[in-house]
Amino acid sequence: MPAPTTPILRFIRRYGLLLPGVAVLALLAGTAGFRISEAMGLTELRQTGHHRLDLYAASLERQIDKYAYFPATLALERDVLDLVTRGLPPAPAVNRYLEQLNERAGTLSIYVLDRRGRVVATSNWNRPDSFLGEDLSYRPYFIEAAAGRPGRFFGVGTTRGEPGYYLSSPLTVEGQLAGVAVVKVSLEQLELSWSTVEVPALVSDENGVVILASVPSWKFTTVRPLDAAAQERFDRSLQYNARPLPPLGLTPLRALGGRAELVRLARPKDEAAPVFPVSGRFLAQSAPLAGTPWRLTVLSPVEQVTSMAWTRAALAAIGSAFLCILLVMWNQRRLHLRDRLRAREALQRAHDELERKVEDRTRTLREAQEELVQAGKLAVIGQLSAGLAHELNQPLAALRTLSGNAVKFMQRGDLEAAQGNLERIARLVDGMGTLTSQLKSFAANPPAIRSRSGCGG
Repeated sequence: MPAPTTPILRFIRRYGLLLPGVAVLALLAGTAGFRISEAMGLTELRQTGHHRLDLYAASLERQIDKYAYFPATLALERDVLDLVTRGLPPAPAVNRYLEQLNERAGTLSIYVLDRRGRVVATSNWNRPDSFLGEDLSYRPYFIEAAAGRPGRFFGVGTTRGEPGYYLSSPLTVEGQLAGVAVVKVSLEQLELSWSTVEVPALVSDENGVVILASVPSWKFTTVRPLDAAAQERFDRSLQYNARPLPPLGLTPLRALGGRAELVRLARPKDEAAPVFPVSGRFLAQSAPLAGTPWRLTVLSPVEQVTSMAWTRAALAAIGSAFLCILLVMWNQRRLHLRDRLRAREALQRAHDELERKVEDRTRTLREAQEELVQAGKLAVIGQLSAGLAHELNQPLAALRTLSGNAVKFMQRGDLEAAQGNLERIARLVDGMGTLTSQLKSFAANPPAIRSRSGCGG
């Protein structure tokens, strides 16, 4: 006795190959939905990031441009030029002038170096950490200005350890270098404004060191590994005042084109920002800053784009699976209706065939019955034939006798007697005709039987 089949087994047997197909289709639809949604989200995020990049770059450039020509204006002060050329007038007068100028401009410090790179006047002359007398000839901004070019340099002060942006300009007298004017500008105000933006931003210098960032802990980290030559150069110039420069942890993942790439930022989990995430996957967009060797980078988090892409992928997978199930159900209903129609047609054909067979059988039985009736008639005729022969023999004998007598009467001339015999003969013949006519009508076959038996009239 075969084991009973459960509904689950019947379902698996019927749709065993269909379920993997639906799963594969849903997986393909989900993958396609994820990629399309992610591509659309990254495109939109890239457009927004490009706008932010332009906005942040413009704000930084405005902040720097306010002081771009400030050092050169010191060359217009006669007292400054006399100080660097002949040591006149006394340095205290120039120091107080630089102090007042520094307070009005809102800069970190303003100082003047002679042609040998030694500070001869400074705005912080009356503070314990004054720059007066320091030899800064090794600083890149002095080297650039001594060569007759404006200097631009970001570094950490060797006296106070305060980071800032240095702008320098040569002081010339009759075409000869007499000294260098330097203005140190703080960019902290700009950093404070960046701390409230929607996405993090950073500025890296020509060495790949982060010098400005919307996240304070990112400052003085590196966006790319530093080689030994770069580290030796830092030690010689004291650009970062021997600060450690750990890596930021920015790992490129995929280039997207248009100055954009997908990166991963790995930072400690306990590091948090109040407005934006500081770790995970980001869309990094960079652009050089005009007039500087720096690069501005905006990091747009892609977590929301990825989350939306996964949601849409799930909807695409569920929708495709649901659509596939609907198509399967529709196809099953179509096949069911077709089978029902075929079954109905087969039933109708069987019914028609049965009716035809019943009609044929009825006709056959009717013909057989008629044949039996006719056979019975023939049997009766056979039984009657003997009696009929007996019945006919007597009239025939009488006919013979009467006909013979009629001939004799005619020979004698007795026509009346001969006529009487002939009349009796006629009556006998009519009686025999009536008998044979009744027998013929009794033995006659029906038309259908005659046609089958070939006994036509």
